[in-house]
Amino acid sequence: MPIVSVIVPLYNNKRFVGECITSILNQTLQDIEVILVDDGSTDGGLAYCQQRFGRNSRVRMYSLGENQGPGPARNRGLDLATGKYVVFVDSDDRIKPDMLETLYHFAETNNADIVHSRGRWLLSEDGGYEEAYIDDSIVIEQPQMLTESQEQRMSLLASRAFYAALWTKLFSLHFLRTHHIRFEAITNDEDWLFVYQCLKYAERVLLIPQIYYEYRVTNHSILRGDHPKAKIADYMHTLAVLLSKVGEKDVRTMFIADILKLLQNGSWAKTDMSKDADIVQMLESGGASLSAQDASAVICVLLCKLIEQRQDVERLCQAEAVGKQLLLENENMKAAISVRKV
Repeated sequence: MPIVSVIVPLYNNKRFVGECITSILNQTLQDIEVILVDDGSTDGGLAYCQQRFGRNSRVRMYSLGENQGPGPARNRGLDLATGKYVVFVDSDDRIKPDMLETLYHFAETNNADIVHSRGRWLLSEDGGYEEAYIDDSIVIEQPQMLTESQEQRMSLLASRAFYAALWTKLFSLHFLRTHHIRFEAITNDEDWLFVYQCLKYAERVLLIPQIYYEYRVTNHSILRGDHPKAKIADYMHTLAVLLSKVGEKDVRTMFIADILKLLQNGSWAKTDMSKDADIVQMLESGGASLSAQDASAVICVLLCKLIEQRQDVERLCQAEAVGKQLLLENENMKAAISVRKV
């Protein structure tokens, strides 16, 4: 049985996946397994990995057959994992040689459910780096335990004082399975929701100051890339799931701000939907001026009205139902919608 299972979801990253897997196999901790789950790639990435790493007994490869998203791919990896601990690495990123050994050591000596390290952005265009700090409020020089207070943990998460990205952490597989913590089948913020659930249940979360993970930033990264009209249903589905899972108002506001940021990056907001300028203006101003409930209602209802081709009826209805219910509870939003004649 390996000590650490490293789960790598693969989707059209043939260019970088070889470097990623090599960085994992070159770890100082050799008692590991790499679980590569292909999420319906169309660029030959899985065949490339089979040719390059197929004879390595520590690399196990699986395919979902068709694209289902990073959540289902990681869940498949969790089902297959046999290690005591699990780490998630994206297929275009890489990790430092002593990452797994160090995180494993800290987990064992501190009986930790989660060990949280730090990472930095890998700017692929020029090879430079930009540090990805947790935040000045909890930057540490020595390992320390995160507060056990749920209220304080949620406050740190909502203020982004705790860097809730998936990729800087080692998790106890027993902890994840005991609390049935899984990834939702959403295309945005699935890692944040996963970490949110972990913080709700974990008894011991250890923070360490070392930087081990290098996250590659490209023009295809989710916050840099284009998000056309066809993706709006995904955003609505994401928001509906988040609102159903998260109770804390401040954390909900943070998630909603993330969705607004994604929407604002899409070319549809400036071109495809230019005829709906009034609606777009409400979307772009919503994050700064509206409460969590108000913003969610605006996004869900208005985006449903923006969709003309309802190919994914179940997702659209789920999101619209959430938005309409919130509208019924908020007289101010009903007035705002009425004034704008949406």
